[in-house]
Amino acid sequence: MNAATPPVPRRPGPDSADLLQAARCAGYPFTDRQLETLRTQGLIPRPHRVLNRGVTPVWVYPPGTERQIVSLGRWRQRTKDPDVLRVLLWLEGFPIPTEAVEIAVLGCLLAVGALEDRITPSPDSAAAPGLDTGRDPIESLAAELAAKRGPKALPRPIRQSAAERARAIELMLRTFGRGESVTVTDDEAFALERLLGVAPGRRHKVDGVGPWITGSPHQLLDFVRTFAPPALFKTMLTATEAELEEARPFAHTLFDGMPLAARLLGAIYGNDNYAGFGFLANQEERPFLAPLILAVVVAVRRTDPRMTANLTALHSSMQALPDTMAEIKNMLEMPQSQMDQNLAKQPAAVRRQLSRVIEAALEGKFEGGLAL
Repeated sequence: MNAATPPVPRRPGPDSADLLQAARCAGYPFTDRQLETLRTQGLIPRPHRVLNRGVTPVWVYPPGTERQIVSLGRWRQRTKDPDVLRVLLWLEGFPIPTEAVEIAVLGCLLAVGALEDRITPSPDSAAAPGLDTGRDPIESLAAELAAKRGPKALPRPIRQSAAERARAIELMLRTFGRGESVTVTDDEAFALERLLGVAPGRRHKVDGVGPWITGSPHQLLDFVRTFAPPALFKTMLTATEAELEEARPFAHTLFDGMPLAARLLGAIYGNDNYAGFGFLANQEERPFLAPLILAVVVAVRRTDPRMTANLTALHSSMQALPDTMAEIKNMLEMPQSQMDQNLAKQPAAVRRQLSRVIEAALEGKFEGGLAL
């Protein structure tokens, strides 16, 4: 009787072929060379040797690396910046060292500052090429950006005159870009709210609660200046790993959850900028915001107890969002006759809201942003 063939040891994790296959199935055709680049950049872990097959060593990655490379493939469609990608993966819970995230955020803030220096030269410096040398260079640039049209122009969520729009852009360049203290009128401060599209937050209510913007219009300017990149850089220089870890779930909610909530509100109320949340709806298309949001959360939690309490309440309320999305998915899977019967039991206003939500879901507007 022949001796039983010993079982082949099972690999305790995926190998490179498994990662490439997982990425390919998700629509991201990585190569072996790209895997090495991602390992060098610290965007996926390095494999470790676990056993031999004969004389051939077997190298595997930690369990879950397949999900990490799929997420990485999704984000690499929007940015190749390894610093931004480290922050994005870390926010999603993948094993990126917190120390590496701190360094990445500092690098991103330096990059934003360098960009601002290039596009907004100081009044004492020579005017940038192409700008009107007879005007303050920042004012001239603001007028140019305000008049720009086409796909690369700044969004226009609310109608404004050219002069009002230019002044609002100038205020953003000075306060957010340079952290300057600027004296403005109430009208100019309101113009900034319109530029950013948040002005409806002064009048729209959600479920009868609100509006969420009250008080002086100068509060937005104060916030923008307080959390400008130069100030955030100083905060992050002294941030501890514990502060970053404590900030992680709140930053994840703001970056990953709020866009989905904004799209849901837009569908419910039939207004893509309802309550002024439209600027959040496509935030995933601007991944460079993730490091900035993380730095803002660290700064807020360190300096502003009232805003910290609001942030905590927002984070808690957002935990129900995945369940809401699951309910919407269940509605889509119902037979049409059952859906019609359920809708018929609701008041007319609720039927209209649910119909808009169902239509938005069928159009794919709620895809992504569920990993809270």
